[in-house]
Amino acid sequence: MPENMQKDGSLVGKVLENGGLKPIEYANIALFSLQDSSLVTGTISDKHGWFNLTELSYGRYYVEIKFI
Repeated sequence: MPENMQKDGSLVGKVLENGGLKPIEYANIALFSLQDSSLVTGTISDKHGWFNLTELSYGRYYVEIKFI
């Protein structure tokens, strides 16, 4: 990707228990490039289950969410 490409994309989401409405705090969210599976950025969910990834270049990605 060109170095001068704008990074104004974002991804916002909420992590909930499977089959329920209870939010999951401190879940690990990792964003990977679909092109080469490299890690782009990551964060953790807040006490309400919300996460926000900002300053993303436009492109194709996939997300992995894990909680232990």
